[in-house]
This record gives sequence, C-alpha cells and structure tokens, in this order.
Amino acid sequence: SSSLLIADGCSPSNEGRGYVLRKIIRRAALFAQKLSPDLKLFPQLAETFIEFFSPVYPELTTSKPLIVSLLTQEVERFNANLIQGQAILEKYLAENRKNDQRQLSGEQIFKLYDTYGFPPELTRVLAQEGGFGLDMSGFETEMKKQQEQSCKKTKLEEQEFIITQNVSTKFVGYETLQATSKIIFANCVGECLWIITEVSPFYVESGGQISDKGTVIINGVRYPVVELKKVGAGPKYAIAAKLACAQATPAPVEPVKVGDMAECVVDADVRFAIAKNHTATHLLQSALMKVFGPQIKQAGSLVADAYARFDFTHHQALTIEQLEEVERVVNGYIMDDVATNIFETTLDDARSKGVIAFFGEKYNPERVRVIQVPGISAELCGGTHVTRTGTIGAFKILSDAALASGTRRITLVTGFGALKMFQQTYTVVKKLGDDFKVKPEETYDAVHKLQEHYQQALTAIKQLKKHMYKAHIGTWEQQITTVGNVPYLYLEFDDASNDDLKFVAQELERRKPGFYMLVSKDLVTGRWSFMGYLAQSHVHVVSLKSIVQLLKDSCGWRGGGSQTLVQGGGDQPARSINELIMAMLKQS
Repeated sequence: SSSLLIADGCSPSNEGRGYVLRKIIRRAALFAQKLSPDLKLFPQLAETFIEFFSPVYPELTTSKPLIVSLLTQEVERFNANLIQGQAILEKYLAENRKNDQRQLSGEQIFKLYDTYGFPPELTRVLAQEGGFGLDMSGFETEMKKQQEQSCKKTKLEEQEFIITQNVSTKFVGYETLQATSKIIFANCVGECLWIITEVSPFYVESGGQISDKGTVIINGVRYPVVELKKVGAGPKYAIAAKLACAQATPAPVEPVKVGDMAECVVDADVRFAIAKNHTATHLLQSALMKVFGPQIKQAGSLVADAYARFDFTHHQALTIEQLEEVERVVNGYIMDDVATNIFETTLDDARSKGVIAFFGEKYNPERVRVIQVPGISAELCGGTHVTRTGTIGAFKILSDAALASGTRRITLVTGFGALKMFQQTYTVVKKLGDDFKVKPEETYDAVHKLQEHYQQALTAIKQLKKHMYKAHIGTWEQQITTVGNVPYLYLEFDDASNDDLKFVAQELERRKPGFYMLVSKDLVTGRWSFMGYLAQSHVHVVSLKSIVQLLKDSCGWRGGGSQTLVQGGGDQPARSINELIMAMLKQS
C-alpha cells in the first residue's frame, strides 16, 4: 500500500490522504520493529515488493528512489517519536502510580497519540506490562472533541446568504472576459453586496488557481469585486460575487434587486498574468520529469498573478546546476512558442492518451478538460491558460525548499515578474562589478574574497583586543575592592563582544577570584550588554539570579545564565548599576 501510494504521487503528511499514508507506514513500522530492531527492515521489504510487482506496476521502478527514501525517513522519524513517547508514557505511569491510580486517563492516551504520534495499541501493550489499564472511553471522548473542533470551520455562503432556490451560473470565462447577465440572487450584508448572475466570466478559486479580480456595473454604478465563491456542489453551481458598496462609484442611490442587469468585467491584466503562471507550472512539471525522471509527481500548487508555487515529490534538495537546467528547459519551451491545445474528452480517453491526472483529484468520468502543449505536456486542468507558450515571455525560479518529507516547493515568476527579477539582479551585479572594478561574471569571486578579508580582519581585531585587554589586566586588578567579603570590580567597555567580556573576566579570575560585572555599549546600535562572572568559591555568598533581577528592575535589562555566569542586555542606558550592586553585596 505504501509503495503504490507514493508511486502515485502521495506523500506522508498530517492531513488528508497523506495522513492515511503516514498511519499505514507507522503501523507497519511498529510491527516491523517488534520483528527486528533494525530500522531498515520496512524499506527493505519495499525494495523486495517493488522488484516483485514492477512488471505489473512499472511506475514502482521509476519511483523506487523516492519510495525507499520516504519510507526510511518516516520509519526513522517514527522511531524518534517512539523514544519520546515512551519517556512521556513512563512519566504518566509514575505520576499515576504515585497517586495510586492504576489506569491511564483518556486525556493522557490522547496526548500521547495526538502530540507524540504514539498509537493507542502500543500504549495498551506497554501499560498492561506495568499493570495499568486504559480509559478508552475517555480517549474516544477526547477524539470526538477534536473532531468537533475541526468541523467548526464556517462556510461563508451559509452564514452570509442562504439560497432557497435551485440556482446555477453558466461560466463563460474561458471564452470572454466580459458578460452582461441578469441577477438571480441579491443580498446586502453590511457594506457588502452578494449577487449571483445567470452568466459569469469570473473564474472562482479552484485547482490551486486564485479567483479573478474585476468589477460589476449595475444601474450605472461600478462595484469592485472583493471575493468570489462557488455555491453548491456537483457539475452545476452558482458563482457568487461579493461587491464592496462603500467603494462603488458613483455611490449607489437605489438597492440592487433580483432582475437587474449586471455587467461583469474581469481584470484582464490579472487574468493574463495568472494564465501565464498557470501554463508555466505545466511546463515546469514537464521539465522536472525531463531532468529528474518520470517519478516526479505534482503534490499541490498555488497560481496567482504575481507568482506561482509548485509542489512536487522529490527526496533530495536541488543543486544550483539542476535548477539552472530546469529553467533552461522551461525557457526553451517558451521560446519554441508552441500553440496550446485545449479540448474536452472522457476520463478514460484522456488516460489512454497519457494525459496526467493528479492523485486525489475528483474528475467527471464523462467530461474532463485537457490542457495540451504538443510534444511537451498534457494534463487534466480546469484553469485558465495562454494560447501559446511564447506569451509567457520568460520563466524564473525564485526559490526551492523542502516542504515536507519527500516533497519540495518551487516558487516561480513569469512575464514581467521574471523580467523585473532579471533587471534587479543585473542592476545589483552591475553596481557591485563597478565598485570592485571586475566583470559581472567575476563579481561573486570578488565579494567572496572581500568576505575572506573581512573575516581575517575580524580575527586580527580580536587578537589585538586580547593583547590590549591583557595589557590592562594589571591596572584593573588594582581596582578590585572587597565588598561584603567578595572581591568585586565593575568595568564599562565600548563595542566589546560577549567573548571579549568573558576573556577579561577569566583573566581577572586567574589573578583574584571574585565577582566581576562587565558592561559594554554598542556604539552603532546604542544597545547595552552585560556579563556577570562569579568564581565558584563565592556562589554561596552572591546570587547572580538576584543580580539579573536588579538589572531588570533598575534599567529594564533582561538576561539569564548559571550560578557562575549570567549575560544579557537592553536598550536603556546603565543607571548607577555599580552602586546598586555594591549595596546588594554589602547586604549579603
């Protein structure tokens, strides 16, 4: 089950289908651990399964590295949870034993399960070994509470308007960005107006693509659209638009009612930017499969006008060279200016033609929409797309990061967004090149060399400071006074680091063990830092915890540490700290 799910694009997670997969893996890992303490047992079983069933399921072979990597990570993570959970369980057992309770409460069982991933069946086994029972009814109560809490997600369409009649909207946004239609529902809520029209060009957020932006003109008044919602389920649904009455121009003088005509206008710039980014994600999917292999599966996406995110299954971080290759492939597709082919067919026909359908998505078997870029990509998709790849203009990856175990996320920009990135990057590199008097391609080496020189300078300054401090140790030693039977010295510095302060304190302690309060001011930020250093032989006389509290009360400084060393700081200037500490030492 685990191998086939991963090969089909599912990754372990804490929600949805990923949570089911994680539960399967952890249940199997638990029994595998009982058979053998070797954590590699379960992934090894997967390798055997893949070898045996790959003739029937060839996708197992292409996804083998990902399957083995994910299973290994999940089993290792579960083992860590087991160790942590067992420690918490032992704590609960000890507490209950102390209170003469021979049963784990439902709350304790649930916390082990919910917080530490410790399955109730394992809790039962370990608890019974210690002579304890389990309050499973209490556990079920806690589970029910969590489920009820999760179900409290409100549905805006149910709160702000109730559709009492069977209404639906014909979406014409693929063909046009403007449509005039009759209003079949209208309801004013506060300063906002919800309307539903018979026909609408507005695309409502779906499949990772955000909703359109635009305006609606009713009775000569222009209302900005602030939100779009799908009302109802199934193939027929209504498109509800939330309009901002307070921002309408001119101000409305009569209420909007059912039967009025509404001119719905989509913001063309936003729609085209979204379309570019959406088609780019399809090209990216193809490029990733070309660079890394057919085992790459989409695991989610967000397509907006300013950028797009693309999540995919992969078990390793991408190198700079690999990212550059992916960018080169996608931009090659764009430069080829391939015409997109958008058509509808049956689900079986689409699959027979090799069209990509995403795991976990629900499709109408009689009617699916295919976005085909001939020779490059073919996917089931209900979003909006460009008619030719050349329209995208340019493609640039902004970042690549691990999203979850075996899942990565690429953030990208296209068109003018990519152009802006290229321009900003070039401008920065050009300015640095001019400053360093090197060619653009030599800028990195120049900056790296400067960084090395900077680190060398910092090391040299640190050594010079140490020599300077050593030269002053004798003078400072003469300033040490005994206060409350404790040798004490207060010193103030400029731009001294914590390491500098600690070095001075340790040098002083070698001469005369006692208590030293060292304070420094950062001349750039104006922030103060302190270090209190106390010889071990005087911990019974001086409480550094009390010193920290004194600094907090006198000038708002915060800090902490051990019995012999505390450090911290604050933005307020030092105010008679030396006199206050001396007074405290005299009292002690």
